[in-house]
Amino acid sequence: MIRSGYIAIITCCLFCAGINKTFAQKTDVQQLNDAVRNITNVIMHDVYSPPAASRIYAYSTIAAYEVMQQASDSFPSYYGRINKMPYLQENSSEINLTLTGLLSLYYTAQSFLFSYKELNPYIDSLINEYRAFLSEKDILNAQLWAGTMAMKMMGWAGEDGFKKIHNMPRYELLNAPYAWQPTPPDFADPVEPYWGLLRPFVLDSGDQVVPLPCTLFSTDTSSDFYVNAQLVYDAGKH
Repeated sequence: MIRSGYIAIITCCLFCAGINKTFAQKTDVQQLNDAVRNITNVIMHDVYSPPAASRIYAYSTIAAYEVMQQASDSFPSYYGRINKMPYLQENSSEINLTLTGLLSLYYTAQSFLFSYKELNPYIDSLINEYRAFLSEKDILNAQLWAGTMAMKMMGWAGEDGFKKIHNMPRYELLNAPYAWQPTPPDFADPVEPYWGLLRPFVLDSGDQVVPLPCTLFSTDTSSDFYVNAQLVYDAGKH
């Protein structure tokens, strides 16, 4: 979740840092934020887990960025910087980069979502806005280019290991006092216990950055574990 979440955040920050100065006049930060918010609403509607949501954000925002960054030399492509990412750019001289980028964002997100049709009204509204100053040929070129981008992104995403982890055996809970257990009110299953097996975007593997050891479990009231657990418990109560 963290790895793909960082990629999505960094990509959005790059947009917001220069979109007003760099890209077509019609596009502004609010337009991009609206598109991401619309995708978020469908993600929430479909009840994706936070790790799965971060994966959707990462691939869809990369798709948009790889189109829109071509408008400025200030924003480099991710090609060659992110693991196994295919070359995504084509001849962009005859497309509106802003509309194509936003459509790439939407189309890629739709490829992941169960309720993908929920985004159609937003897409239609966006296209109608651009009809005020673009020809039908320009609109069609943007749609075709964005569709191609979404297909390339899905081909790349299809090899990141997501399908494999969802065919793995159900995670079995450990019957031990130190082990995680489902909690009320809904006693939900563990969230994506195999997520660390997915292909990272930048790291060689999860082993490249090893966290510090966890605080050892203890029921001793003077232990670091017990003291910290009590702080969390008290904060929750109050």
